[in-house]
Amino acid sequence: MTMNEVAAVLQIDRRTVSRMIKRGEIPGVLRATKPIRISRAVFERWVQGGDPEPPPIEVAARAPPQPPHPRPRRCEPDKPTKTKPLDNDRRGASSVHKLKRRGRVEWRARVTRNGITRTAIRRRRDEAIEAEQELIDQFEGRALKTDGPTFAQHWAEYMRDVASTTNKPSTLREKHSAYRVHLEPVFGMHLLREIDSRAVDRFRADLLTRRSPKTTNNVLTILRRSLVIAARWKRIEAVPHVGWARTVQPPIRFLSFDEAAALLASAGDALAMITLALHTGLRVGELRALEWSAVDLVAGCINVHRAASRTEIDTPKSNRSRVIPLSRTARSALAEHSTDRTGFVFTNRHGGMLTRHQADRILRDAFAATDLERLGWHALRHTFASHLVMRGVPLKAIQELLGHSTIDMTMRYAHLSPSVCHDAVERLDAKKERNEAGVVRAATLRSQSTAWL
Repeated sequence: MTMNEVAAVLQIDRRTVSRMIKRGEIPGVLRATKPIRISRAVFERWVQGGDPEPPPIEVAARAPPQPPHPRPRRCEPDKPTKTKPLDNDRRGASSVHKLKRRGRVEWRARVTRNGITRTAIRRRRDEAIEAEQELIDQFEGRALKTDGPTFAQHWAEYMRDVASTTNKPSTLREKHSAYRVHLEPVFGMHLLREIDSRAVDRFRADLLTRRSPKTTNNVLTILRRSLVIAARWKRIEAVPHVGWARTVQPPIRFLSFDEAAALLASAGDALAMITLALHTGLRVGELRALEWSAVDLVAGCINVHRAASRTEIDTPKSNRSRVIPLSRTARSALAEHSTDRTGFVFTNRHGGMLTRHQADRILRDAFAATDLERLGWHALRHTFASHLVMRGVPLKAIQELLGHSTIDMTMRYAHLSPSVCHDAVERLDAKKERNEAGVVRAATLRSQSTAWL
């Protein structure tokens, strides 16, 4: 009999049968190795209640274990690794590895001492080896001087005493990430006084080879802010000049009137959320954190004073709360959305606040039911501002509705479609025609007055 037949008779699974065989609980085992075979006659008598004497088990002879052969060490030129021996009282390692990022080849030097790791990324292997030696020297204290704090020491104090008390949690996460990925490998062990304009320019040029101009400027902004605090604390004489990377404003995609109507027609259960985004210009974090206590359907307005970032709720961007009036369409959509008007307006199936992933999935499903290009929540905010401009709403009013701190940000959103620009240019011809008609009429009046005289 096979294991499957035994399992079927005993009405158990194969794993249990195998365990019973190893414990000797099933008699009649003819072969204990795969494939396992059991005497049918002995097994049937055992099942019926007999006590048969089990036959000897045939066990396949195993070869004696052989000592493992030492694997030859291969030298891989594409992934060289260099590890240096350390003293017995100091635990750590150092290495140089080859990386491939976005089609580019880079070399990373990594040094670890007492659980602290420092890295440096260079474009050539010899430069990475030199950076590795510099990191080792910095750890051992040979390259450090005592005339002032290092950038790493200043950064820790800056984040503890300034950033943690003035920045939002989302901004703190961005600063921690920028420091860990970009700033610490380059400036971490350097003295503050050594960070001059030349060092910043060299850092910007190297970062532009690996990141976009916008990301580069974001990191430079964080670096400059920390140096401004260092100058305020008299740790450096002056803030070094920071040259910004040249950026090109990408085209902003927004929905036309017909596309917005098609999206609302296929919204389904997400009709209220998408309608509110198109008719109020709320950010996705403000939509997620919106509560019924901030909605006034009688007065037709909502009070935007909360925004969600991941699982945290804080003030909106720029720390500016605002009151947005509701259109008839938005008011009707909210009135039909839910009868239980407590807690969050848009919730998950458990009644809690939507996560960012859940909100993105709602909009993705709505776009999937149409033939439109899939866009994000911020594109609906672009659509709100663009439609207002196309209908002649003043930019100052749009600035207040969007919650921008300056009019420059509103100008970025207040773009016009080509058809609206074409209509605006056509008005010049209409004005010219009116002027020509006025000149002809004036000439006619002068001739009539001359004839009368």
